Amino acid sequence: MLSVLFVVHYPNVFSSLYVNMVRAGEASGQLEASLNRVAALQEYELVTKERVKAATRYPKLVIGALIAAFFCGGYLCYSYLCQNI
Repeated sequence: MLSVLFVVHYPNVFSSLYVNMVRAGEASGQLEASLNRVAALQEYELVTKERVKAATRYPKLVIGALIAAFFCGGYLCYSYLCQNI
C-alpha cells in the first residue's frame, strides 16, 4: 500500500490530505485519478504561492523605501539642527 509507505517512511514530507487522498484512491481502485488530483493540487498550491509572492513584492519595496526615507530624513534634520546650535 502506497499510503502506508507515505506514513511510515516519510511522515514529515506528505500532508495528511495527500495521504488520505491516496488511501481513498487505493480503496476505491481509482489510484491513478487520485494521484492526478494530488498532482493538480500541488501545482495549484505552487502557482498560488508564486502569485502571492509576486503580489506582495511591490508593497514590500514601497514600505522599505519609506522606512529608508524616514531614517535618512531624520538623520538630515538632526544633523542640520545640531549644526545650528
